Amino acid sequence: MARHRKVCGVLLPAAMIAGLLLAATAATYEVVRIHDRTVAAFAAGGRSGGRSSLWREPARRRPWPRASPVPKPSAPARPAMPPVQKTVTRRARSAARSPAGSARSPAGGARNPGSARSPAGSTERAQLRELATLLRRSVAVRTLLEATTRAVADCSLAPDVGLSRVDRVISSRRELLASVAATAITKVQGGSRLEAELVAALRYSLAADSQFADWLRTIAGAACPVPTLSVSSFQAALSDSDLANAAKTEFLQVWNPLAARYGQPEFGFGQI
Repeated sequence: MARHRKVCGVLLPAAMIAGLLLAATAATYEVVRIHDRTVAAFAAGGRSGGRSSLWREPARRRPWPRASPVPKPSAPARPAMPPVQKTVTRRARSAARSPAGSARSPAGGARNPGSARSPAGSTERAQLRELATLLRRSVAVRTLLEATTRAVADCSLAPDVGLSRVDRVISSRRELLASVAATAITKVQGGSRLEAELVAALRYSLAADSQFADWLRTIAGAACPVPTLSVSSFQAALSDSDLANAAKTEFLQVWNPLAARYGQPEFGFGQI
């Protein structure tokens, strides 16, 4: 028994000393490990050019935004009273001054759109319509003249037959010139210029018709190909045609804009 106590007295302090040594060793190991982690973190931060995540500065707290002041509700504006008496008085005065203008249609109270047209406008449209009829006649006369002279020059039409057709052209052109002189275009905008240029064009054309007729008389009985530019009357006819075309160009500079406005046909100088 005494021997057993002696052994326990020796072993117990030895065990306590061993336990203290083990605890100290473990604590030392933990300190070393934490030190290594800290050194590694510093090394990583140095390689990346910035601080490690373990050494970040705390984020600055942003100030709270100030609340905008709530606008005070404004008092509703009082609606202005309509001037009933003044409106009635103005309408009564307007009706007294122009009784016809105050008339309204029973359907919707709108004015008749046809009543807004002035008599001068309708007269201008009517005069342009009459003038357009004369221009269509001029187109037909010119078409016959060109077809006849071309057929004779191509030897597809005898000169005597062509002469009878050109005589019809001359008669039609004289009638057309008289019709233009008798047509009233006083209400048309630029009517005086229209009449002057159209009359000049028809007179030059009539002179060209007469020269073409002289050319046909000259080449009567001639063999093909018939002479054209070598004959003076043919050259004179071309000169008169050029003068006529110049006058027609001046005429159409006034006519075509008016025709487009009032729905009438437009022409080129080579048509009329």
